[in-house]
Amino acid sequence: MNNYKEEGDKSFRNGNYSEAITLYSKAINEDNNNYILYSNRSISNLFLAYSKQNSNNNNNNNNNNNNEVKQLFNDALLDADKTIQLNPSWRKGYVRKTNALLALHNFEEAINTCCQTFQLDFGQLNINNLNEQQQQEIIAEDTRLICSAIIQKLKKKFINSLIDLAKQSQSQSQSQSQSQSQ
Repeated sequence: MNNYKEEGDKSFRNGNYSEAITLYSKAINEDNNNYILYSNRSISNLFLAYSKQNSNNNNNNNNNNNNEVKQLFNDALLDADKTIQLNPSWRKGYVRKTNALLALHNFEEAINTCCQTFQLDFGQLNINNLNEQQQQEIIAEDTRLICSAIIQKLKKKFINSLIDLAKQSQSQSQSQSQSQSQ
């Protein structure tokens, strides 16, 4: 198991996310109670999905690639959930889940999950035992995740509002054109 994990870590660092996923999967087959393996496979799925998504955006993306990207984001979420199930007090599981939910545009649940991370950080983690820099790093990461989720949610609402306005405007123009032609 250690060999697969170490090789998976190496593949991940080298940007070979697909190979990392395969290696972490082999390690999980040998030790399916190791939450770190699920967490590592989760982030590998996220990075692979983002790299495929960027590739799709640069080329003419097709529906099959979009489905593959969505499946990778879903796989990342499943692994993050398993990480939390195996070790509910390990904050990285919640961070992985928040990132997967953001990728899937599930902003409401991402915000809720990130709030769980805050509770975990200030509930179970004895923040008083950390130096000021460590405290600030934890707060900064949690804040970044929550802000990202909120911004994404607002951006989606704003875009939907613009679409609705455009549809209303188009509908009004069509109505005016029809009434003028009669």
